[in-house]
Amino acid sequence: MASHFADRLCEAVRNKKTSLIVGLDPVYTRLPEAIRSHRQMNDEFDAAAAVDAIFDFCTQTMRIVAPMVPAVKINIAFFERYLWEGVETYYNLITEADDLGIEIIGDVKRGDIGHTAELYASAHLENPELAGLEDTLAPDAITINGYTGADGIKPFADMAAKQGKGVFVLVR
Repeated sequence: MASHFADRLCEAVRNKKTSLIVGLDPVYTRLPEAIRSHRQMNDEFDAAAAVDAIFDFCTQTMRIVAPMVPAVKINIAFFERYLWEGVETYYNLITEADDLGIEIIGDVKRGDIGHTAELYASAHLENPELAGLEDTLAPDAITINGYTGADGIKPFADMAAKQGKGVFVLVR
C-alpha cells in the first residue's frame, strides 16, 4: 500500500475508476424520517439523539458508497454543533470509514499562524497519543484555509508530510 495520502488517493481513484468523493454534511432535520423517527427523543436539540441519528445516517451512507468511491469528506462543523458528543461522533465516523477501506478527508477548514496552526495541525493530522484515546484515528487528509498565507499553510504541510497525510488548501 502507498505510504502517502496523495499516492493512496490516486491508487483508490484508479481502482474505483472515479474521482468522485462523497461529502458528509449531515443536518439532523434533513435526515430521512425513518432514521430520525426511531429515536426516543426525536429532537435535534437533544445532542445524544441527534448524533446517534447522524452517525446512523453517515454510517449507512458510507457502507453503500464505499465500494464505489475512493474517499469521503466529513465536515466537522456539522458535528461541532453538538459539542463533545458531536466531535466524538466525527471521530467514530473516521474509524468506520477506515474500517471500510476508504480514504478520509476531514473538512475542518482550519487556518491560523504560528503555534496555534501547529496545534491545529497536530490535533487534526496526528493520531492522538493520549490515555484512553489510543484507538482514535485522525483523518487521512484535511482541508485548511489558505488565506493566512505561507505562515498558515506550512505547519499543516509539515505535519502532513511527517504523518503521510494530505492537505487541501481552500483558496477561494
